[in-house]
Amino acid sequence: MERKEVIKSTLKLARAMRRRPPKGIHEFPPPVARTLSVLTDNDGATSRELCEILDVRPSSLSELLGKMEEHGLVTRQTSEEDKRAAKVLLTEEGKTAAADLKENMKKHAEEFSACFTEEEAETFCALADKLSAHLEAAAGEEPDCPRGPHGPHGPHGPHGHHGPFGPGPCGPGKHEKPPCGPDMDFHRHHRPFGRPF
Repeated sequence: MERKEVIKSTLKLARAMRRRPPKGIHEFPPPVARTLSVLTDNDGATSRELCEILDVRPSSLSELLGKMEEHGLVTRQTSEEDKRAAKVLLTEEGKTAAADLKENMKKHAEEFSACFTEEEAETFCALADKLSAHLEAAAGEEPDCPRGPHGPHGPHGPHGHHGPFGPGPCGPGKHEKPPCGPDMDFHRHHRPFGRPF
């Protein structure tokens, strides 16, 4: 088998996942869903602790929690142990939402992997983890990629934002959406709040 088939299979899987999004999970934007999930096991954690668990900036978390408070999912209370710290607590509505989310995720996981036997599922996870680790290691070995305005892939570089054949290796160009990470732009998501969250 030619090794390029690995890439083709990976891309084919990614396309299939985009065409068959999970049901009931996207009721909330991903950052909200993740925060609800974390608070299920860490209810009453301080904002600082949540920043560490979620790996987000304090400013991003503060804005996110503010929106969640507006929609009745969480409440913040001053810690009795440290008046400078605020504890984040799920409201009754937040607990219900978190429980529903957990159940929906469980159902989706079962439907998603229904074609696998237990042994096949374990093998797939092991291979996927191995490939992910390999790609992460390879990315770490690459030289730093200049992203500034005067770098080779900046707006004033030889190829502008996109390089000679589209987006450069440093990441998305000017008109592309950035990848979704821990601090992903949650303003692009809409449900269930009726306007960008």
